[in-house]
Amino acid sequence: MSTVRRVYLYLVAFVSLHVAAFGAADLARAVIESVAFSTGLVSSNLRRDVALNGAYLLVGLPLWLVHWRWAAHAAGADPQERAATLRRLYLYLVLAIMLAAIASASQNVLEALLRAVTREDRSGAFRTGREIVNQIPWLLVCAALWVYHRRTAEQDRLAAGEERGGATLRRWYVYGGAFIAAMYLLRNASRVLRLAWESVAGAATGSFVSNQSSGLAGAAATALIAIAVWALHWSLAAVGKQHEQLSGQDSRSTLRPVYLFGALAVCVADTLAGLSQLLYYALGRLLGISNPGGIGGNLLVAMAGPTSSALVYGAGWLYQRRAVSRQAQSQDELPRQAGVRRALGLSSPHRRAGSTRRR
Repeated sequence: MSTVRRVYLYLVAFVSLHVAAFGAADLARAVIESVAFSTGLVSSNLRRDVALNGAYLLVGLPLWLVHWRWAAHAAGADPQERAATLRRLYLYLVLAIMLAAIASASQNVLEALLRAVTREDRSGAFRTGREIVNQIPWLLVCAALWVYHRRTAEQDRLAAGEERGGATLRRWYVYGGAFIAAMYLLRNASRVLRLAWESVAGAATGSFVSNQSSGLAGAAATALIAIAVWALHWSLAAVGKQHEQLSGQDSRSTLRPVYLFGALAVCVADTLAGLSQLLYYALGRLLGISNPGGIGGNLLVAMAGPTSSALVYGAGWLYQRRAVSRQAQSQDELPRQAGVRRALGLSSPHRRAGSTRRR
């Protein structure tokens, strides 16, 4: 298949798939909401939602089916087509977008439940149930498409192997997803600890902190979803049954140390920032500054932010340092991997005795 024809085929399939997915999910959402939570406003909007999303579905779904069947026929007739970079680009872009949609919908469901449990949201069970039900169609549609495209990518690798472009795209998807999830995890775990600290310290000292627990449910929900996404992709289970084999291949790639050292650099920077801020508060008070950094009043409450950052990102630092050491001990560091480490200003990790570096 020519490159121009391949670009057309996968571009139309990509756009039409997302149009159909949006139409299907929002159409189901409108119908379920109208049936389960019937109100005058919902009923008046139902016809408009059905017409609009039904049009998206009726246009997008046939277009995607025709072009995807065309692509599947070409891939079945020619193993090189299954290994084409543009085909892998389509698959991993769809996986990434569906993963983001699944994570967002899951976070919304979990946040609604946590707000109800912690009584952060006092709007009642009706609103909580409506928020949860609204996310279910998006979860089902996006999860089905993610599973289908992951299985297709796995079958393509088994049938045609993985060339350079395809391997690079898979690594961008896997390690990009792991890195973004890790950043969300660290940021929101730090926020959960800070909000809990402020609430406890404020209650213990009798000082009032505005919105002490506001956002706690959202931060906790985001952290829990992020750790699930991170674990799935860092273990390479997101790519299917070949995760152990692919992990061995990826140990010699450049993107794996980019992820490892990049996450390590973020953890080091935020840990040092938190510790520096704590030291500044302490030295400022010792030197007679009443409100160092604009922080006055209850110093115990003010310490919540930098202490939480130092603890959470410090734990991330230790974990990433251990992961880097395991990577270094598994094999010699390749030149491009060493270049990534030097670009981030990091020293060479400890190596097992008897190992040699490949120049």
